Amino acid sequence: MPGLNSKNYTRLFNVYRLLANVDILYDENCKSFSIKHGQLLNSTDVFSNQHTDTEIFAFPGLINSHDHLEFNLFPLLARHTYGDYKEWASDIHQYYKKEIKQILNLPLPLRVGWGILKNILNGITTIVHHGGYHRLINQFNYPVFLHYQYIHSISYEKNWKLKLNYPWFQKDVMVHIGEGTSPEMTAEIDNLIKWNLFKRNLIGIHAIQILPKHAKHFKAIIWCPDSNIYLYGKGPVIDKVKHLTTIVFGTDSNLSASSNMWQQVRVARGLGMLSDEELFYALTRNPKQVFKLNHRQTSGNWVIAKRTHTDLPLSFYSLNPEDILLVIVNYKVVLADAAYIACIDQGLFQPIRVGRAVKWLPLQWSQLVSELEQLNVSLPLNVSSLRHIPPR
Repeated sequence: MPGLNSKNYTRLFNVYRLLANVDILYDENCKSFSIKHGQLLNSTDVFSNQHTDTEIFAFPGLINSHDHLEFNLFPLLARHTYGDYKEWASDIHQYYKKEIKQILNLPLPLRVGWGILKNILNGITTIVHHGGYHRLINQFNYPVFLHYQYIHSISYEKNWKLKLNYPWFQKDVMVHIGEGTSPEMTAEIDNLIKWNLFKRNLIGIHAIQILPKHAKHFKAIIWCPDSNIYLYGKGPVIDKVKHLTTIVFGTDSNLSASSNMWQQVRVARGLGMLSDEELFYALTRNPKQVFKLNHRQTSGNWVIAKRTHTDLPLSFYSLNPEDILLVIVNYKVVLADAAYIACIDQGLFQPIRVGRAVKWLPLQWSQLVSELEQLNVSLPLNVSSLRHIPPR
């Protein structure tokens, strides 16, 4: 929590004043909240004479349960739908060599940094990264969950059976499994379960071919519907297994899914496999439980967004990055719409353009955007520095 010098006090008071009596989506304990001195309060306790702001609403910070942070500057790469991830990987390395080389030649810190920034712009306050570069990721000082045992997949991970059964490893195992529609993908799931000799906690990514008989063997399934449909034409039948395991939502990277997480969420909602409330919890409550994120790690994470409907769930499922007005992580503002710059220290923030909106972020993120522009990188989400304003 920032120190309470006069400037910080004023900014926090501005956050409090602006956000007093904001409705919270799916909140069971209080209808609204305020922020004062960096602390979230039930707004019925203070400023009771203020009226609820009907133009904005709040929800707990979102958790993206699957991303590959270094792959988010790629364009979508696929020529058609595939039988499984091995067929897809072979195809893109044959037909998209130039595009792959172009992105991999960019400095790794810029690629990883953009992956984090993509999540911030979507209102994600905790990211689950599946892969390496943990030391580099930690340098960005943003909540990225890395506390798990990494196995890429059965086909691409050497000695996966041995790694799965290290008796001294206690972390949950996170693994791509059953990613595709070929018969081999069902066999993959069977094989993983068979060789999990010590009954380690398994968190399965994609699991398109999962059946009810498999689900009980998994602590959780990470559902990435946009990526699954784009690459394979279908995803797992989540409604058949949601009562047997825990479902959490992941975006995957830009290689195979939209950089706009809200479009992905609308894809998931359109499938009708989860209720609106269940889908919301797949982005909030469920991953908190699966990844054992404690109250200290999440209680100060909130998002304020534009309210476009009287019905809060409808407003939530209609959002886009341009509609994210404030992102608060550990009680500190890390993104502010231009209308809310009174909540930040403008000396420590700089603006960038996201579509038609202007968002203020800490200097490291605006500098990252400028560096990528200098390398002539086409940025997803129609992001640009204010020196490169896209035509209206």
